[in-house]
Amino acid sequence: MSKPKDERKLELISTACIRIVLTEGFNGLRMADVAKEAGIATGTLYIYYSDKQSLVIDVFKRTKKELADALFAFTPAPAGNDFFGIFKSWWYNYIQFAINHPDRILFTDQFLYSGFIPAEVILETDLLFQPLDAFLVNAREAGLILPLDTEIIKAQLMAPIHTLIKAAGKNIEVIDQRTIDGVFWMAWQSIQPQK
Repeated sequence: MSKPKDERKLELISTACIRIVLTEGFNGLRMADVAKEAGIATGTLYIYYSDKQSLVIDVFKRTKKELADALFAFTPAPAGNDFFGIFKSWWYNYIQFAINHPDRILFTDQFLYSGFIPAEVILETDLLFQPLDAFLVNAREAGLILPLDTEIIKAQLMAPIHTLIKAAGKNIEVIDQRTIDGVFWMAWQSIQPQK
C-alpha cells in the first residue's frame, strides 16, 4: 500500500508550480525549480509527479476543486425559492476567491482552453460545478434568467470577474467594494429575461 501524500507538500508544490507557470510559461517550467521553490528535494517532487505534464494537470484539478469549494461555501438556506439570494452568495464567494487567489484564476484560465488539459479532466472538473449548473437550469426553466445555454450564462457571469483580475494584475488591492458591487449588478442584469 502506498503512503498517503502530504497535503502540506502538495500545497507548496501547487503554489510553486502556479507561480513559475505564470512568470516563465509552461515551457519555462522545470521540475527542479518547482522543487526548489516548494522547499523540497527534486527527488521528493518526482515521488509525487512523474513529469511536468502530470504536475500541471494535477494542479489544475486541485485548483478547480478549491474554486468549487469556495463557490459553494456559505450558501444561505433558501427561504422559499430565493434564487437571487443564492445567486448573490455564490457570485460573491467566487469573486472573493478570485481576489484572494488571482494566481489560481489566471493559471486555470491559461490551461482551460489550451488543449493541454485532457478532455476527461475538463469533464471531471466540470462535474464539481454541477450544483451551479442545476441551479441555473432550474432558474432558466422558471423564467428567472435568459433562456440561453448554461455554459453561455456561466461565461457571462464569470468573464467579468476574470477580466477584473487580469486588469488588476499585481495590484489586486485596487479592487474596492464599489467595483465589486458594480460588477455584481452588471452580471445580475445581464442574465435577466427581457421584460
